[in-house]
Amino acid sequence: MLRKSFVSSVKVLSFVTALLTLAGCSQFQWQNPFALVAPVNQPTESKSSASDPNDIDVLTNADSRNYRLLSIVTGDSCQLRLDQPPASQQQAIQSMRIDAARFGAQAIIENHCYQLPSTRHSSCYTQVSCFGKAVSRVSNN
Repeated sequence: MLRKSFVSSVKVLSFVTALLTLAGCSQFQWQNPFALVAPVNQPTESKSSASDPNDIDVLTNADSRNYRLLSIVTGDSCQLRLDQPPASQQQAIQSMRIDAARFGAQAIIENHCYQLPSTRHSSCYTQVSCFGKAVSRVSNN
């Protein structure tokens, strides 16, 4: 019984990971239908946009009302061979920054990372997958 539950969980997690990966690779821009509408005096975007992935901030506990959503982004780290270092969250976050740079993002908010389980069908010995929201800062002028 526990084995069936675990297999079912792995299948769901694999499906969600594949879905998020495909969403990150497309030009699709997702807008949260539950996000608050901007005030009447429309905020203006700050002028600078990041093109260097290292300039993109990964923020925790950021107020999403101060940002404009550009895209959902993903990043993965995969240990393909046993003689390679294990997958790391830092590599997955850097991969997510590279994805966010394609959209001219200044920051990534509401990011989550997961250590994915290895199965006999996995191509990675260890794998970490992250996703978050690529955003640009807005200022109320």
